[in-house]
Amino acid sequence: MGSLEELLKSKVTITENGKTREITLEEALPRRIVKDALDGKPHAQKRVFDWAAQEMERRRAAAEDLFETAIKIKAAITKYENDRSKYGDNYVFPILSAEQIKIDYEAGTVEVNGPLNAEQFQTWLGMIAQMVRCEVDIQEAEFEGLDDEDSDIADQRWFLAKLRELIPTTDPMWREFAPKYRQVIIDERFYYAEDGDLPTALVDLTEKQLKAIFENRPRPTRGSLRELSRRKAENKKFRAFMRTKLKKQMGKKWETRLDKEVHEPRDVELDFIRYKNEIGQFDADDYEFSDEEKEALKDPEFFKAYMSWDKAA
Repeated sequence: MGSLEELLKSKVTITENGKTREITLEEALPRRIVKDALDGKPHAQKRVFDWAAQEMERRRAAAEDLFETAIKIKAAITKYENDRSKYGDNYVFPILSAEQIKIDYEAGTVEVNGPLNAEQFQTWLGMIAQMVRCEVDIQEAEFEGLDDEDSDIADQRWFLAKLRELIPTTDPMWREFAPKYRQVIIDERFYYAEDGDLPTALVDLTEKQLKAIFENRPRPTRGSLRELSRRKAENKKFRAFMRTKLKKQMGKKWETRLDKEVHEPRDVELDFIRYKNEIGQFDADDYEFSDEEKEALKDPEFFKAYMSWDKAA
């Protein structure tokens, strides 16, 4: 005869509801004891009652341990969140949120949905940044009166809904980062702040995919690199100029600009034309003006009104 473990793993045939099937002896023995207990056999009934008492005690002890552990974890997380500024960085992540701990006292189980590892964390941040951008794009399209046929707003809504299935508004990371990302994106888009350094990648590309992308991209020449550098420098000067200009125009409203629910989109091309005129570098031939518009710009009064910063952009 083999070992007890081998014996318990051996198969036996049972009949249930008129159908036969095979189960292990380890599964069959408890079934037999329960059946004997239901048939009124005292020794089997005592055995079942002992099992029930032991299981209830185990669950009670487990529930107490879980409750005490949950309290300790929540207290530790709360303290960590309150003390984050001491580390010199308010975004010391990933951390475990108390809301990510799901305790089933009846079953005596705990489900922990976090914390994220470094790779998952970066992906989550990228998705949150994309979601905020979608929200701002949709709001901007609605402000301009564009419908689904005039813009990609339908695609934006669909994309946002898909990501929302993964990251609901109750998600701790969404509540932590989305408001700050929204302010950064709005400040950059409507008030000419420096480009915000926000994560954008939803997934990491493989080395093979990256190689394919760069192999198909034209190799930059010295001339193209110089032109790119020049454009970047000019764009930086333009944004700095507009930032200063808007601060003067808005006055005291500048400090609360990011608190607004709706932000009027800027006409960036018109702002750039006025900027070039103010620094003495405007040339109508550099822009796609019609012949009629070029002729109108020759009129000093029209030109002055067109270039006036008092006019809405």
